[in-house]
Amino acid sequence: MIALPHTTTTLLFVLALCGAAGAQTTSDRRGHVGVKAGLNHERAEDALRGTSGAGGISAGLSFGPRWAGEVEFWLPGHILDANGERAHRDILFSAGLIRAFETGRVRPYLLAGLSAARTETSVTFCSAADDPTKLVDCSGPNIGERLRERFTTSSGYFFIGGGIEVPLGERLRLVPDLRVHLAVTSVIVRPAIGVAFLF
Repeated sequence: MIALPHTTTTLLFVLALCGAAGAQTTSDRRGHVGVKAGLNHERAEDALRGTSGAGGISAGLSFGPRWAGEVEFWLPGHILDANGERAHRDILFSAGLIRAFETGRVRPYLLAGLSAARTETSVTFCSAADDPTKLVDCSGPNIGERLRERFTTSSGYFFIGGGIEVPLGERLRLVPDLRVHLAVTSVIVRPAIGVAFLF
C-alpha cells in the first residue's frame, strides 16, 4: 500500500491560492479535452483499503476567462484482497466546476463537484470439506469448494481538488492535479498527471 502524504493536498491548494493575486484575462479558450493517468488510493467500507493504477478522460467548456465546467470518466484498477484476488473498485463519472487563476505561464486552479460511482465488489466464500453447508475461513486447511461472487452497486461522492496547467505549446497543456472524493463510508485520493488540448 502506498501512503499518500497529507502535505501533497496542502501544497496544491497553496499553489492555486497564490494565483489569485495576479489574476488577469485569459485568451480565447472555449474548452478542453484531455487524458490522464495516476493512482487511486481508497479507504472503503469494512476496513477495505488499497492503491491501484488508474486512467481517465475529461472534457470541459469555459464560461469565461476564469470559470469552466468539466465532466470526467475515471477507471481505476481493483484493490486486491489478502489472496491477491480482485476485491473492489469504484468507477467514477464526475461533473464539476473549475475556478482558474492567472499567474503568467502557469495556471493554477481549484475544482469541486459531484461523482456517481459504479462500485464493483468481489467476495470469496469457502465451504467445509466435510460439510458443504458450513462456511469456513478460505485460508484454513478444511476447504471444500470455493465460490466467488461479484456484486455491483452505485453510490455518490462529493469531490474537491486542485492542480496546475503547464504550457507545452499554444494549445497543449501538462496538467498535474489532486482530487479527493468523499462519501459517508469511503474516501478516495487521486493524484494524477494528464495532457489537455485547448480549443
